[in-house]
Amino acid sequence: MVTRSRREVSEHIGLAARAGLHICALLLLLSGLESTWAAESAALEIESKIPLGDVRGRIDHLAVDLHRQRLYVAELGNNSVGVIDLKDRKAIRTLTGLAEPQGVGYVPSTDTLYVANAGDGSVRLFQGAQLTAAEQIDLGDDADNVRVDDATHRVLVGYGSGALAVIDTDTRAKIADIRLKGHPESFQLDRGIQQKLPLSVSMTAVCSSAPMLAGIRMTCSLTPSGTAYT
Repeated sequence: MVTRSRREVSEHIGLAARAGLHICALLLLLSGLESTWAAESAALEIESKIPLGDVRGRIDHLAVDLHRQRLYVAELGNNSVGVIDLKDRKAIRTLTGLAEPQGVGYVPSTDTLYVANAGDGSVRLFQGAQLTAAEQIDLGDDADNVRVDDATHRVLVGYGSGALAVIDTDTRAKIADIRLKGHPESFQLDRGIQQKLPLSVSMTAVCSSAPMLAGIRMTCSLTPSGTAYT
């Protein structure tokens, strides 16, 4: 017959209690994750489908004009940009004559749509409610993703074998290049870092250069003089 001291019994009870707490905590965590997944799944239900019309080939990036409730769709394979009325849920216009448009960005302060073209490396601007063709900024090669920072009057466009073009939305001219080690297939503005940097810095970006540098974080800054560094 095996007898145990009170201390041994107490230790075993303590271990069992801690194990029970861990299991309860794990179950609560899994339950919370399951609820979150369920909520996200419900939030992403399809409400409606909007035909783009006679569009061939793949589409790429999107941009939105919240004031007019318009969605702009880069129709890369069709050399066009589709204009969608989100309120009436229908295509209302197609901007044609483009060259493999990839990135689109809308600047509310100047009411301008920026369209980056892979085919000829240009960024083409369309102005106002009628989307009248305006300036063209030639970057040279493979103009791709577009990001807008209206607060600092800047548009960033990834292009070429490794660069971000910085465009002044007031002058509508490229004012600097941020050189990278690979084509920036995608990038985002890091507004958290921007708020903590000295006042002399007007722009920061977090870049992912694919495929060889995918997932690498790079902080890129621009001084008012237009000198870029990484």
